[in-house]
Amino acid sequence: MATKNEKDRNRDSMLYYSKKTKQLYGTEEEFDEAEEAYDLEQAEIEKKAQEKKARAKEVEEAYKRAQEVRKEAADMIKKADDAYYELRNKFVEDYGSFHMSYSSKTDTADDAVIALSKALADWFW
Repeated sequence: MATKNEKDRNRDSMLYYSKKTKQLYGTEEEFDEAEEAYDLEQAEIEKKAQEKKARAKEVEEAYKRAQEVRKEAADMIKKADDAYYELRNKFVEDYGSFHMSYSSKTDTADDAVIALSKALADWFW
């Protein structure tokens, strides 16, 4: 049978295993501190994951809104172009031709390019 001193030595040499940290600790105090630190770390990781998820959702919603605005803008541009082409084509039909002049560097040739591409498209198709 073990003596009292042997029992005290065995109790002092007892190790504590944490399933959370998967490590051994020499004292119950070390064990408790390690598990508490682990819980705090896991809570911080979870908090960051939730923040990331919320921000990702925010980015996705902004992207969807941008897509909607692009579509609306494209629809508006198409309607404006269609009205322009209709008026221009009617003008050409009535008067034979239509000419536009650009008088400054701020004017762009976009209208001319669009008109030419539309005219070619009308002619080929």
